[in-house]
Amino acid sequence: MEPPPHKYAKGLRGNALLAVVVTFCSLGFLLFGYDQGVMGGLVINPLFLGLDARLQDPDILGITVATFLLGGLAGSILASTLSNKIGRKPIVLSASVLTIIGGAVQSAAVNLGMLISFRIILGIGVGLMTSLCPALLLEFCPTRIRGMVSSIELILCATGLVLSFWVDYGAASYTSSFSWRFPLALQVAFPLLMIPFGLLMPESPRYLAANHDDAGALAVLHRIYPNDPSEAERVMTQLQEAIRLEHEVSRSSGYWTAFQNNKQRFRYRTLLALGVQFCQQSSGINVVTYYGTYVFSTSLGLEPKAALLMNGWNGILAVGSTTVSVLTGLVDSVGRIRLMMIGAAMMGISMAILAGTTGPQHAGDKMYGAAGTAFIFIFLSFFSSCWLAPSWIYPSEIAPLAIRGQVASMGSGVNLLSNFAVVQITPKAIQNISNRYFIVFAVFNAVTVFALYFLYPETSRLTLEEIDLL
Repeated sequence: MEPPPHKYAKGLRGNALLAVVVTFCSLGFLLFGYDQGVMGGLVINPLFLGLDARLQDPDILGITVATFLLGGLAGSILASTLSNKIGRKPIVLSASVLTIIGGAVQSAAVNLGMLISFRIILGIGVGLMTSLCPALLLEFCPTRIRGMVSSIELILCATGLVLSFWVDYGAASYTSSFSWRFPLALQVAFPLLMIPFGLLMPESPRYLAANHDDAGALAVLHRIYPNDPSEAERVMTQLQEAIRLEHEVSRSSGYWTAFQNNKQRFRYRTLLALGVQFCQQSSGINVVTYYGTYVFSTSLGLEPKAALLMNGWNGILAVGSTTVSVLTGLVDSVGRIRLMMIGAAMMGISMAILAGTTGPQHAGDKMYGAAGTAFIFIFLSFFSSCWLAPSWIYPSEIAPLAIRGQVASMGSGVNLLSNFAVVQITPKAIQNISNRYFIVFAVFNAVTVFALYFLYPETSRLTLEEIDLL
């Protein structure tokens, strides 16, 4: 009598399974994008600012917006310690529940303390998602479409961003607290949609193999490659070899394992992954996403409604740029590193010109205002097409399997901590040093171009196991 099939042998297969996994992970990034943009329209909403008089203080406003990111940092640390013990799927499902709670209660806040507390809860859930969704998606994707499929979730990240801009714009027409409560309540919709998709998918084959369930890993691989059993067997052999090598160089799966200086150069790879995330945030992207309306109204002198409208069109441009980048296969054809170099160069130029066109001496000058607005659009266009996808794909690719969970979560942590710093200081910086604040980001982008050129190896068109041998 033949033994019963493994529990992971049953279920969706091939493209249907891939579609479920992509949708599950992408909804997490749709939420992340929405959360990055939703506060942008609220920081100039007088009804939101009226929740507490302290929100008129730029420091308090910055803290209120940025506490979401502190929660995200806590979530990424939790993901680092739990990803190799519990698994990717159950952690992301648990994160969905946290974000539902955080979003619902935040939208019902009656005081500043309640708002901040549940922004932190929401952030923990989003931090867990952004730490593990990229790794989870990569571990299900066939190599030939890994870059394109991984980029789909970033299209939805940009879509979440633009959705938040237009929701803020539409809700601003209301003269009650609905104008800010509804945009915050809408955060709940995305994790609610994630849960049924998560229940339809198995655990990652790489996680199963790393935790001594070779039969389960092989069963999942046969579902990923239903028409090519030999490919499933080949990938399984690669997995086993990669795991064997990693066990040789490391007997620990703890947090600090990622900084070991061993045959697979864990420390070097970890620093590369963390560096990409830092460079992403030091580009100035969150000045545009979190405070786009603030910059349009404060630095460029637009009326609040016009600032919201410009932010909305900027978001549409971001989605379009991301989509064109994905559909033309830039992430794979140009390469992760070269594409990020091009993006950093253009973002640096945009920030330099923005600094030159938004000074107090140009207040009220329509020509300078139009130029500043144009280069905010150009900045976000190049970030969306050149950085949004590769800056999330690269850290998960460059990290060996043994530390992929830790590196993915630490990368997300660096991203969120850097994000927090920018979001926290931006209102005060614009108030105190005005247009000179943008020069900081022009310099950071210039440094990033050289760092990418001299320090970062290319990973496109290589399997995850081949990257392990770089």
